[in-house]
Amino acid sequence: MEYMRDFIPIRIVTELEVFARAWIKELIDHGTPYAEHAATLAKDVGIKFDYAVSQALIGQRFSLGDLVSHSVSVNSFDQLIGNFNKLLGHDFLPSLKDVHDRWSVELHGKPKTPIIEDMDAMCRHLSRLFEVRHVVVHEKPSVPVFSEGDIASFFSAAQMLIQATNERFTFLRHGLYPLTQMDMNIEAGQRYLNTKGRLAQVLAKFDKSTMPDFDAAQEAWEAYIEAHASAVSGFGKPGAGSMASMVYSSIKQQLTDRRMKDLEELLEEMRSR
Repeated sequence: MEYMRDFIPIRIVTELEVFARAWIKELIDHGTPYAEHAATLAKDVGIKFDYAVSQALIGQRFSLGDLVSHSVSVNSFDQLIGNFNKLLGHDFLPSLKDVHDRWSVELHGKPKTPIIEDMDAMCRHLSRLFEVRHVVVHEKPSVPVFSEGDIASFFSAAQMLIQATNERFTFLRHGLYPLTQMDMNIEAGQRYLNTKGRLAQVLAKFDKSTMPDFDAAQEAWEAYIEAHASAVSGFGKPGAGSMASMVYSSIKQQLTDRRMKDLEELLEEMRSR
């Protein structure tokens, strides 16, 4: 029974490792400023961008975020937080002090209380968690190195860190993102309209007199994205779920963004002739 109990801190640390690496990857692949800050992490772990690595990145077999996130060390709580510090370019933990659960506050009217109740206690418990994991895995102790009370503290501290970090990083990536399906539908529709407006600006740059079939081609493309988005999302059809509007708008936004980039490349090509 003692042997099985030793797996608890091992499992909790594994969850924290996977969680940390996932966010490191997502932030780096998001781009500026995290991609630039990733150079510090890459240097720390001695990543060498040789020909094979460069070709893999160019061919998108894996991303820079994949490479860095799976190369950094997460063997202690200090290392985990240190990786976030370097990626963000500032001390990470102070930014978690006032983070609250938006869902509870905005949808259920609960008080705006911090997710992390006691920052010092959480850090102390997580530091001990990593130390216990190291002893259990590498030293095979003959006597227990943690108590039943420690297990509850380990779980609670890990849960607070993960929840607060998810809230903080999601805000950094998406701002005050919508919480209800209705708000998600509205935001997706607005994103599509914004992208459609940018596409109109690109279209206005073309000299239609030299491309007599351009308008017909654009109309055919617009008919295609309408048909494709409707077929995939089921929007406007009997039985369509509450997400149908969001899926419909998101598909049209993605295809419109791709069309805009293709046309911008065509403009550059035409100018260089």
